[in-house]
Amino acid sequence: SGLSATIGHSGTTTQFDVNGRYDNAPLVVKGSAETGGSPMTLRLDAFSAAPRGIPVRLDKPSIIAIQNGTARISGLTIVTGDGRIEVNGTAGSTLDINAEIRSLPASLANAFATGLDAAGSISGTVSAKGAASNPSVDYNLNWANAEVSQTRAAGLAALGIKANGRFTGGNLQIDTNVSGQGGMLLSGGGSLGIAGNRPLSMSFSGRLPFSAVAAQTAAQGLDVDGTAAIDVKISGSASAPVVTGTITTDGTRLTDVRRNLTVNDLGATITFDRDRAVISRLSGRLAGGGTISGTGSVGISGGGFPADISIRLDRAGYNDGTLVTTV
Repeated sequence: SGLSATIGHSGTTTQFDVNGRYDNAPLVVKGSAETGGSPMTLRLDAFSAAPRGIPVRLDKPSIIAIQNGTARISGLTIVTGDGRIEVNGTAGSTLDINAEIRSLPASLANAFATGLDAAGSISGTVSAKGAASNPSVDYNLNWANAEVSQTRAAGLAALGIKANGRFTGGNLQIDTNVSGQGGMLLSGGGSLGIAGNRPLSMSFSGRLPFSAVAAQTAAQGLDVDGTAAIDVKISGSASAPVVTGTITTDGTRLTDVRRNLTVNDLGATITFDRDRAVISRLSGRLAGGGTISGTGSVGISGGGFPADISIRLDRAGYNDGTLVTTV
């Protein structure tokens, strides 16, 4: 709103200088168009705006050549925050565009997703090729010091996330690697359909040190020292996912601080079978003497998490500081 435009002509060259406001922020566009030759050229000398409160500006003058309905872009660089995006290639009825992303603040996404509270920086490349109506998009991205509100709520420290893949024909292919504190490492990927019932087929494996979720376990009065091995597959659809696979741990120490209870050499295998998590193995040694073992299952679909778990104690000794008992 309130645009002010100054237009000047000199032969086949037209200069333009536009000032105004867009999305409640200043908008500036300056440049010129040369229509006397082939290809026609559009020179951008300056551009700045702040859509959705995100400040963006042109890093340096850039020329776009237009011929036969196709625009050729060379070195068009947009700066926002401490990051930048450089675009090169051609765009018309077919696309051949390459974008290089350097240190783009992940917090920019917060303007589009309420409650996301993303942090960190994103670098990498994105390319779009093929028909403009249905291009194939390849990406290779690295999100350093990644955080969102959900990871903070889970007590996770900043993560390193690498992702690459392709989006084409309404289907997203992804290959990802997530690393975190204490040697946390998860990798995997698969496919996700964007249209219809959004079918998905993904698998992930890796290791999760319990120290990575220490804040969450501490809030429950637990101190856990060890590592879980994860091997999980997700199929079905985005609205009704089916989870299968296993989580195992061995040699773990668990201390219930509130009850002065410690289990050493804790071993467990949890198998995900669609709507249930089955505890097929649970064993350990109580610090006060004796052993603990168990089996059972927990429902993981719907609400309530119904459980059917059997625990066996053998010559177990327990001392909470006031009471000593054996089973």
